[in-house]
Amino acid sequence: MTVDRCLYIGNINSKITTELLYELFLQAGPLEDVTVKDTFAFVTFEDEESIPYACSLFEGITLYVSRLKDTFCSTFYLPI
Repeated sequence: MTVDRCLYIGNINSKITTELLYELFLQAGPLEDVTVKDTFAFVTFEDEESIPYACSLFEGITLYVSRLKDTFCSTFYLPI
């Protein structure tokens, strides 16, 4: 995972699929990967310039009654 091109998406509903997030975040720029876990996901863009646009575009968005929370990965993620 490349942290300078990655968003952590928290508070996701169990109905939200990888495909749904892929289609949603593709609006902000070309994607490299989308990984969904229980209540969170990682969205990795091809270009780091897409990160601020995605943050502004999807700020406060609600899917399946859950308000998504996004965080730029480098603010909390330390590679192993």
